[in-house]
Amino acid sequence: MRPRVSGIQVADAPAAWAALGFEVEHATVWIDGVAIRLGGEGRGITGWTLGPWPDPAPQPAGVHPNGVEAIDHIVLVTGGWDATVEALAAEGIELSREARRGDLRQGFVRLGAVVLEVVHREDHEGPAGFWGLTFVADLDSLGAQLGDRLGTVRDAVQPDRRIATLSSAAGLSHAIAFMTPEPGI
Repeated sequence: MRPRVSGIQVADAPAAWAALGFEVEHATVWIDGVAIRLGGEGRGITGWTLGPWPDPAPQPAGVHPNGVEAIDHIVLVTGGWDATVEALAAEGIELSREARRGDLRQGFVRLGAVVLEVVHREDHEGPAGFWGLTFVADLDSLGAQLGDRLGTVRDAVQPDRRIATLSSAAGLSHAIAFMTPEPGI
């Protein structure tokens, strides 16, 4: 059985997430059964937890005031594709799909409610690291709430979906994007 993402650690202040319309309780944002724990040392996404639900199982927060209803994917960037894929396999994570777009190599696997996207970049130095998170939301409503903190809405790579990134003016320490839901969901 493949592991699931049960937690993500992000070194941002809880107030910064609350200002973006996330419901924050005790420095934690619950989205679709995944605990995003805020604060701590470092910058950006500093870690994740793979495994079963904590005991007792969390109650989903539902839709947040900003309209976020789920995590679409988390991005792991690496300069060493083979070593990263081997390290993931040692944790029981086998990529289920790979794709190439020009020089970009990507791999994907669903880990519970969250898709892990592994991105190989030749210019990435150092160990593999988390780069960003993408949430599912109504982009029109979100844009009205966030104003210029949300970038231009454009077509996503996935058919029939749109995406927009959060600008640096939002004050978060890593890349955040928002996508429309998958068609038919």
